[in-house]
Amino acid sequence: MNKKILLIVLLALVFIISTFIFLDRNSTKDHTLTIGCISIFSGEIATYGKETKQGIALALDEINNSNILQGKELAVQYEDSQFDAKMGVQAINKLILVDKVPIILGAFSSRVTLAIAPIAEKYETVLMSASATADSIKNSGDYIFRIVPPNKVQGEVAAFFARENLKAKKAAVYYVNDEYGQGLSKEFTNIFTMNGGKVLFSEGFSLGQKDFRTTLQKIKKLEVDILYFPGQAIEIGLILKQSKEIGLNTIFVGADGSYSPDLIKIASDAASGAYFTLMSMGFGVSDDMIKQFNDSFKKKYNEEPTVYAAYAYDAMKIIGQVISKNNFDAKDIKKGLYDLEEYIGVTGLTKFDQHGEVDKNYYVYEIKDNKFILSNKQF
Repeated sequence: MNKKILLIVLLALVFIISTFIFLDRNSTKDHTLTIGCISIFSGEIATYGKETKQGIALALDEINNSNILQGKELAVQYEDSQFDAKMGVQAINKLILVDKVPIILGAFSSRVTLAIAPIAEKYETVLMSASATADSIKNSGDYIFRIVPPNKVQGEVAAFFARENLKAKKAAVYYVNDEYGQGLSKEFTNIFTMNGGKVLFSEGFSLGQKDFRTTLQKIKKLEVDILYFPGQAIEIGLILKQSKEIGLNTIFVGADGSYSPDLIKIASDAASGAYFTLMSMGFGVSDDMIKQFNDSFKKKYNEEPTVYAAYAYDAMKIIGQVISKNNFDAKDIKKGLYDLEEYIGVTGLTKFDQHGEVDKNYYVYEIKDNKFILSNKQF
């Protein structure tokens, strides 16, 4: 074989190999549908991101194994907000402008969701949160959805529970001073006073604050029946711990932002007996469905599922169902969510109204034996 023929053969082999590589890469690309997720994966409250990812991963296994996407596979590109609005903005810009995802699951918190919602709306990218509860999210735009009820509902539940069940007459309100805490404290105060209670103290604290003793001493002197203190796990854990240290004996009622094992680690036995309003699993759906989810979760992670893992799981399952029936673009996914028939999931029944909102309720949990347990004192 002369050199000319050898060169032609070698070039042909290079062409064939390159073609196979190109086809294989494009085949993988064509068969993978990637969406985004923004949650808290680092920092003091990274447990929320862990729980989010656990729920999503379990749902992804079920979606991809079921072949409802007809041979295609769903994947998630995760971005860390670090519970910071600026980082959330960076994350969503990357997911939309670089990764070009049509839908993003997130953000975890209300503060980050409110910061990124205008960007999602501007670029007509669907944003669906499984945890953000601030009331104003309702008006964030046509592409904004959430599968959790708003703070208006949560504040009402806390107020009715305090008045009707705990028989509280005098309350103090000490809240994280952002839209989340302000909205909850306002709704709680309105409903509590409308039903004959009196709020003797109301003040905000800062996210990241470490010392609450001066304010807690003021509250102690008022001898209130309850302290309503919506906030995040780190600060609420410190408030419980420092309340015990100064001898503030009252009933504590908090909100869903505090739902984390970190709170119990910080407060230790000072957390025992505190109440919290939370979304819940299993209301309006069969026990078999809940058992199957619990069993699958424990098999995969060797631990009990949390409420936030359950909501992330349901959000991912809803996304998978909608994508399976629509084109993989934001406008079709948005239409599919609005057209979604009532979805029966482990967190209850989900159907979006014209604002991308759902009709669900909150329930009261109590800390017992270092765990959040559904209270038997529902009003």
